[in-house]
Amino acid sequence: MEKISMLGLGTGGLLLLACLGCWPQAQAAEGIKLRKAVIPLFTQAPQPVLVAVITIDQAAPEPRRLGFFKIAACPKFVLEGVHVTIRQPEGLRDFLRNLTDRLNSLAGTVPWEIRRLEITVGAPGSCRLQARRARPDPTSITPTLLLDHIQYGTQSMEAAHGQLSASCNAADLRLSLTRNNQPIEYDLLADTPASASRQQSPIDL
Repeated sequence: MEKISMLGLGTGGLLLLACLGCWPQAQAAEGIKLRKAVIPLFTQAPQPVLVAVITIDQAAPEPRRLGFFKIAACPKFVLEGVHVTIRQPEGLRDFLRNLTDRLNSLAGTVPWEIRRLEITVGAPGSCRLQARRARPDPTSITPTLLLDHIQYGTQSMEAAHGQLSASCNAADLRLSLTRNNQPIEYDLLADTPASASRQQSPIDL
């Protein structure tokens, strides 16, 4: 099965083009701050193909809150402005697993969350998803992001909450949510409800 890997630092490593360069993952919980990091995602052999680019405006640990109190001894790693540009949708295999693995490596041992997540598809990109907040679902067996305050699809439909998931063996990216008390699955790559996209041929980006 074709897998996505990061370029640099050996197999499964990553290349970060940032003003701070490379850093050890253990430093994330010790106060490291990042600005303008870039993570390219490539397919593996026989010929690496750039399938997506992730940019992070800034990231830093911050104390968790308990009511009005900040608990510095229990930090979380906050990534502000995470933009995912999908260049080759057909190359997306284990995309969310690779994404969450890389963010776990940045956060070290502390929990993380994204504030302002945006996913675009194609070049020039069409925005398929915006979420004010995203965080990993600790109860899910497969990599899943919990989303709050969502706009999705090229028609900018809205929802309060949702879940972003993907198949491990297929190139898809699915959004599960509830609108008007009805459960909906939306295929972000095809920009259609998931039930309709299964009957259509792959989109040409």
